[in-house]
Amino acid sequence: ARALAKGLGKVGYQQSEIDRILEQLGKIHQALLRDSGSDRVLVEVDAAGITISGESLFEQVDLEEATETVDDERDLGELLDRVRAWPTGKWVLFRRDRGDEVRAKLSWISPITGQYLFVDQRGLRAAEKSLKELARDLVEHKIEPLDDTSIVTRAMTGIDERLRRDLAAATVH
Repeated sequence: ARALAKGLGKVGYQQSEIDRILEQLGKIHQALLRDSGSDRVLVEVDAAGITISGESLFEQVDLEEATETVDDERDLGELLDRVRAWPTGKWVLFRRDRGDEVRAKLSWISPITGQYLFVDQRGLRAAEKSLKELARDLVEHKIEPLDDTSIVTRAMTGIDERLRRDLAAATVH
């Protein structure tokens, strides 16, 4: 956006015009993302005109689908609020249909689409879900938020407990 604003300024647009154009482009971009069901939209301009296409990278889920699994609308609101409160860096456990489990960290929340991006321990994309999908997965126990205690603290606590057990066993003999 900065490069576009700078370019428009170089060809004689006033700052108020540039701000208006950028605002309109932002609204158009959000509408394209919302309407295409995609988080990537490609706009190509050539002699033939403008071509707009979207790459569908995630499944859209509407509120009715999420509410089917929650009896009370208030409970759904609480679930959505719980997920909204997750900070980036929050670790969760995804239970896949194949039976395997994947630990992943909330890496980013898209301000445009509202998609939550999770990465695995190596930093590779593990999942991308909407707020409503996450709420539904919580109800269906397909996702479990993990303890916020750091891994170092958990490891040290485990070592401490084991040393205490070993010491207790050694003093008994």
